[in-house]
Amino acid sequence: MRLSPRKRLFGKISSAPWTAAVVILAAGASPAAVPLAARQGPKSLEATPYKNTRWGFQVNMFTKWNAVPPQPTEPFEVAKFATPQPINHKTGAYLHDISILRFDPEGRSSSTLERGKGEGPTTGGGEGSEPPKEDEKPKKPELTEDDLRKLNQQLRDKSFTEYLEGNYKPVEKVKVSKRKFGKLDATVHEFKVKSGIAGTNICYYSVVFMAPDKSEIVLHYSMPDFKYDEWKDLFIQSASSFKFIGVTSNESTIAAAKSMLDADRLRHKEDVEQTPGWALLETKHYFIKHDVSDQGFLKELQERIEAIYGVYEKRFLGDKKLQAIAEKAAQAEDASYKKGGAGKNTKPVLRVVKDEKEYYQYGGPGGSAGYFSPMSGELVVPCFKSINLVLTWAVLNHEAFHQFIHHFFGELSPHSWFNEGTGDYYAGWRYQPNGKFDIKPLSGWAEGLDRLSLIREWVRDSKYVPFEEFLRYTQQQYYSGSGVHHYSQGWSIIYFFMRGKEQGVRPWRPEWDRFLSDYLEKLMETKDLTQAIDYATRDLQGGKMKELEEAWKRFVGDIK
Repeated sequence: MRLSPRKRLFGKISSAPWTAAVVILAAGASPAAVPLAARQGPKSLEATPYKNTRWGFQVNMFTKWNAVPPQPTEPFEVAKFATPQPINHKTGAYLHDISILRFDPEGRSSSTLERGKGEGPTTGGGEGSEPPKEDEKPKKPELTEDDLRKLNQQLRDKSFTEYLEGNYKPVEKVKVSKRKFGKLDATVHEFKVKSGIAGTNICYYSVVFMAPDKSEIVLHYSMPDFKYDEWKDLFIQSASSFKFIGVTSNESTIAAAKSMLDADRLRHKEDVEQTPGWALLETKHYFIKHDVSDQGFLKELQERIEAIYGVYEKRFLGDKKLQAIAEKAAQAEDASYKKGGAGKNTKPVLRVVKDEKEYYQYGGPGGSAGYFSPMSGELVVPCFKSINLVLTWAVLNHEAFHQFIHHFFGELSPHSWFNEGTGDYYAGWRYQPNGKFDIKPLSGWAEGLDRLSLIREWVRDSKYVPFEEFLRYTQQQYYSGSGVHHYSQGWSIIYFFMRGKEQGVRPWRPEWDRFLSDYLEKLMETKDLTQAIDYATRDLQGGKMKELEEAWKRFVGDIK
């Protein structure tokens, strides 16, 4: 979700300072305000080792570094640790992280989403299949999910050496050496890569251990060159603490689960157990992964996410046409699906990180305040308690809309005015103690999400994009240039169609009532943006589109 530049909460000093670093500072914070030593934390090892029972190892990491979960789709990274405070440099202050990687000798992914997914059945030709008729032309076989998994497995890096060759461009020859760490033999790769900051390199000290199952576990240490010498001895001390321990895996249990829901429950439970401080909650419609200690916040979070789910369910599954589309999508994706309950037989994942700094360490896009990833299916938001929880709740509603549509209707890419505008519309639904919502426009109360002020400026100065053009904007056009103003115009258009008639826009034309429903239904039917917008605007040709635009302009000025 994009923030208004007037209320930008975080200052990103560099978009890509180091290979695996994200740079976040609270607005107004000065890098010089905190002494360097305090920023980096003490250079020592934690007394208690980090244990990963999924892959069977333990290692002592650095004092007060934050354990951050790997992304659910990440095939190699199995653990990550981030600096507790930014590392100082003449160009600014930067957060840095260090990874532990795993490489499977057969190319199997280590990601959470792949746990318990085996080779699966072969496609066609099994017992009971009928041979093709003589006059039948052979059909081109379709790639199944299992076929794609096998293909990815063949192409995926099977060792750290392959990974290094394919992902890094060292500035000098890689130094490879053999040595012992404790009682274990290991291979050390020392190399440098350019960091993206002029005159600065990242130095890597990567220690490769061979596990009992012939996979490689890699302690992928790194530091910018101006700090590397201070940390190298500690890298060696940490590697010397590495040990293999017993594997406690429930992969076979996951694979044998009776339903997608049962498998996901086991998969998510195992996942949170690998990162200290993380826990799993389950509500009627969600799995919630979090590292937040505030129980009051967690209670309110569960109430709010279930309440907004109910709003989406009524709006998008209360329509018989959309219900049928959702059922069809569910049947296509989940073989265990039973007709009568729209959607997959599982629950989407809401991940809540404890603060804005960790949000960026986990992978939050720069300048955003929350996101939904179609690839992983996760909705990710930070707890903005240190700033204003209003922002957390608004972002939660916005991104939960994107997740709901994807969860029930599959891959669907509406025009951005509809997608982002509808998300922003629901961001303005303010949850009340009585369990109901007060529907408000996104104005000054919404912190960095004030859309009303920006669109009023654009309308007043005649800078808004004419409807004929804006309703057909590509995503690239929507996000480029005055992107935040485009967000504001998209929000205001959705707010007009949703609230204009009720708030007294006169005259109100019958075709305006049908506009959003017609657009969405045609898009779901055809998956074609042009057909969808052509169908929705079929009764708005010529002067009728201009009449709609003028009514919208008056409405924007009157919104309270």
